[in-house]
Amino acid sequence: MTTATASSSAPAASTRPRVALLHSNDSTLTREGEQLAKYLGLTLASTGFVTKASVVAVDTHGPAHAEDEIESDTAALRADGVVIRQQQLGKTRYEETKDLRVLTECRIWILCLDTDSTMRSIAMLQKRFPAKDAGKNKKAAKRIILCLQSALRELRELEKAFPQDTVLQGGACFHLTINKHGIIYLLSHGCFFLERLPADKTHALFVLDMLEATGIQVLSRKNIQAMKWGHSMLRLFYYLNALTGQSVHDSLRDRACRLVFLELLHELTTLFHIVTTASDFATGSVDDGDQPKRSKKATWTPDCSACSYLSIHAIMILLPLPNIVFNTVVLKLLDLGLTASTTGHSTIAKDIENNRATEFETEFKDVFALAQRRSIPLPALTALQQTLRSTTDAKQGVPKLQAAAMLSTGTFRSTRESRAVSRTFWIKCIVTVLATVLLIAYLRA
Repeated sequence: MTTATASSSAPAASTRPRVALLHSNDSTLTREGEQLAKYLGLTLASTGFVTKASVVAVDTHGPAHAEDEIESDTAALRADGVVIRQQQLGKTRYEETKDLRVLTECRIWILCLDTDSTMRSIAMLQKRFPAKDAGKNKKAAKRIILCLQSALRELRELEKAFPQDTVLQGGACFHLTINKHGIIYLLSHGCFFLERLPADKTHALFVLDMLEATGIQVLSRKNIQAMKWGHSMLRLFYYLNALTGQSVHDSLRDRACRLVFLELLHELTTLFHIVTTASDFATGSVDDGDQPKRSKKATWTPDCSACSYLSIHAIMILLPLPNIVFNTVVLKLLDLGLTASTTGHSTIAKDIENNRATEFETEFKDVFALAQRRSIPLPALTALQQTLRSTTDAKQGVPKLQAAAMLSTGTFRSTRESRAVSRTFWIKCIVTVLATVLLIAYLRA
């Protein structure tokens, strides 16, 4: 394997910022944030776009300043096939630490914190790094805080905590995992997404170039809430797959597993369709206690373009296909945005294997709240929630459930309504082909 080299198009040393990547220390939920922080830290440090990347483990209940550095030998496989190792970069370019004092030296903070600990972390950071008086140092460069959390409801509190800084909304629509050699790599193809920067945030445009230097594309969109939920809808498959003990690719080859996934997608698309057609849901966060603003044109539809070239609707058309068609044609020709490996297991599966609770509850808290307010049942999503809870409570690792058994026992149901999208599409295709053949035959007669 090749080793890391600095990018030839890197900016001058005098303009390169120092970056801090914050993750929750020893999370009881998941290692997704930690792996994202380490992966970005290594790839950014190798590009030459930053002077140094500091991966900071945030412990809201720990001491104010932990002097000891974290001893590790982290490695990451960049998107271009380059393996980057912590020891090769050295402490002058990359470090892992628990000492929050390094944040004072970093112009860019990238938050990869657990969703449930975000509020506590924000309160702790606000206390230890209070907002500075802008009048005393108007020429000082603004600190940029980029949020890559799966949920966006905490962002408002972050903007209140650091009013003098530039806070950016965003996310990472790809999945990272660790292979048998201990190297963090991309299990699925995907992109970063960031909010479309208004005039008062254009000084942060260089952050897009910095992220793209990692080899991962960056999309800038106005409606990032739709992209967030599109990504979360696809991530449902990882939670389902984690219960089976199979690789992500093997679960995709199982039609029973695909039908359960289809049922989950159908429930969420139905929920969002009801909300949007009610014309009273704005593009704001759905977890607010306040009533959403009235909107004559509510066009808030889940967008998974940062994960896959296929839309949610197109994926729902393909999922019910027979195994012989899906496995030999669809999996080989199309990228569903779930896996680029035939043997890789998701980090969520490894979380369950190590008896961690995963972020399912916090990630889909808004969905359950929205469905409850409108009295819309979500039987498949509720069944998945209960199965994950019982698995976590049992603390016996992966239960290795069979999707076919879950369908036959009634844990999940595959309804005609969920398959209607696919059935209607293929009937139209067959009718169109037959009509075309008959028309050609008639014209030749």
